[in-house]
Amino acid sequence: MSMHDRILEAAEARLRLDGYGAVSFRDLASDVGVKSASVHYHFPRKEDLGVAVVAAYTAKVFEALDLAMHATTPQDRLAGYIGVFRHALVQENAICLCAMLGAEARGLPVQVADAVRVFFQANIDWLDEALDGAASKPKSAEIIAALEGAMLLANTMDSIEMFEDVASGLLGRVQ
Repeated sequence: MSMHDRILEAAEARLRLDGYGAVSFRDLASDVGVKSASVHYHFPRKEDLGVAVVAAYTAKVFEALDLAMHATTPQDRLAGYIGVFRHALVQENAICLCAMLGAEARGLPVQVADAVRVFFQANIDWLDEALDGAASKPKSAEIIAALEGAMLLANTMDSIEMFEDVASGLLGRVQ
């Protein structure tokens, strides 16, 4: 893995855990075993790093969602979408990067906040397409808000069941 990618990976982990304001180049340098100047070489400003992390995260999420889009029914596509959130919560033991950054949106540099908005708009667009043809369904923004909130609750309460209850309720509303 290249140093650029190692820095992105370390930054994503720290951002998902601590938020944008708590991440420093010094900490990232320590995480990947280089001097702070090396982090600055790849990402001259913290905003550059933030935008790059959100872009890489967005690409990773939508790569996973490409598989879900091939499901035959809207309910199966939604199940695939929920699976991406579940994976982050269970396998990565983290909440959605853009949920964490979204909570800080008003204090983020404009470029980073814009990248987070692009992520959420792409999710809305994906869900609109994935659920097209369903006789009944929740609104795309409602699905995202419910799942992001369910991740926060499950993480805070250390209870995957809270996430699963919300996910089940959403799936039951798609006909």
